[in-house]
Amino acid sequence: MLRYLKCVQKMKQIIEDNNLIVMATVARYVCAYERILKTHWWDKSKSGGPVLEQGTHFCDLSRYFGGEIDIPSVSAHSLEFYEPAGHLSKIGFDEAQIIPAEQRIPRVTAATWKYKSGAVGSFTHAVALQGRNYSCVLEVYADGYQMRLEDPYNNPVLYVRRPGDDHEETYRYGDDDPFFTEVANMIDVIEGGPDKAEILSSFEDAVRTYEFTWAIRRASEASRKLPPNFPKGA
Repeated sequence: MLRYLKCVQKMKQIIEDNNLIVMATVARYVCAYERILKTHWWDKSKSGGPVLEQGTHFCDLSRYFGGEIDIPSVSAHSLEFYEPAGHLSKIGFDEAQIIPAEQRIPRVTAATWKYKSGAVGSFTHAVALQGRNYSCVLEVYADGYQMRLEDPYNNPVLYVRRPGDDHEETYRYGDDDPFFTEVANMIDVIEGGPDKAEILSSFEDAVRTYEFTWAIRRASEASRKLPPNFPKGA
């Protein structure tokens, strides 16, 4: 969905116009958990966990800019609810009474990987903020260039630093609804054919993003240190 943002397409244009090869992507998604009251979101068996449920958009953008992932290179660690740093004070219900211990979500997941091009990527998802606003940032680096996309869901802003100038250019676009654009393009193609609008992700491509998010989850779970007598199947 975020591929359809005008800021994202501007980033693509800069890369293509300057024949750039992406060197690194750095993604961060920090949610405000205080008002997330749907208990299924906190249950990995129902939501898939934060990386699959929320982080998928940023994992997809990472692939969009960095290219295909070397899946075996994915490494990840998580902060779990049973660890001292994993305590959350503003959950709106008694998590321990509703969610089985083995299905409670990680508070933080931090992943790194290699792209098949040789570039490197990282993604951090955190269940940490209170209030309403999330903190979501994607940085893309190439030789001489830094592109930083901030707040893509609400008020997208793109900051670009180019060779020869340490000052950042700022790009904002009004009336930009990637949800609408994605659906509108799909309908236009169905009604008018493949030349009517641009589809920015095939089903096959989407499946590779899904595979990537699962690779992060599995790597983070494999690296956990479980407490004694923790339920099997976690």
